[in-house]
Amino acid sequence: MVNSGMSFKKEFSRKEASREIEKGLSEGKSKQELLQKLKEKFFDKDTIAKVLANFADPELRVKYRGFNRILLMALVLTGVFGLIAETVIICTAPKFALHAEIIFPLLFIIFAVEVRECRGFIYRFLRGFAILSLFHPLVAIFRVNPSFAQVYKYMWWILPNTILTALIIGLALYTGNKMFPNYGWFGPKKNKGGRYIL
Repeated sequence: MVNSGMSFKKEFSRKEASREIEKGLSEGKSKQELLQKLKEKFFDKDTIAKVLANFADPELRVKYRGFNRILLMALVLTGVFGLIAETVIICTAPKFALHAEIIFPLLFIIFAVEVRECRGFIYRFLRGFAILSLFHPLVAIFRVNPSFAQVYKYMWWILPNTILTALIIGLALYTGNKMFPNYGWFGPKKNKGGRYIL
């Protein structure tokens, strides 16, 4: 802890900062106000800004709550359906065919938690991850039996997975851009003067 004039700065605490951000936003404070307040309390302005940018403005969170709930349900359905499909494949495959692709449906369920909390970074990340996951059923199927005949056998998984994943990509793009208009690929955007746009 360092004494700076009449105030003391300390190492950044994500948990403590998150509590203050949630409280400040609920009280109607702007993100710029919260950034200035947290800068007086913690070191590392860049980290503070990135954490702050992950929180949606309360009015935007309420406005797009419906879209966010649909995205949440799509993530959970994709994860649960994927786990069921993976279990079927594993049960019909030799022991050596147990594979790491089963982590994909689990990740959808984990990401649903972040979407429920409306964290800015997850919407950008979901787009790329969902595009990759479009190929997940094919990879899992071919790992067990490299035959195109197997593709038709598992169309009950491939088609719903494709539809749900396309929905996730569209909702992540729309909801993320609407709730976090100033959030770039790697954090908050900056204006020409180098100041964070929150």
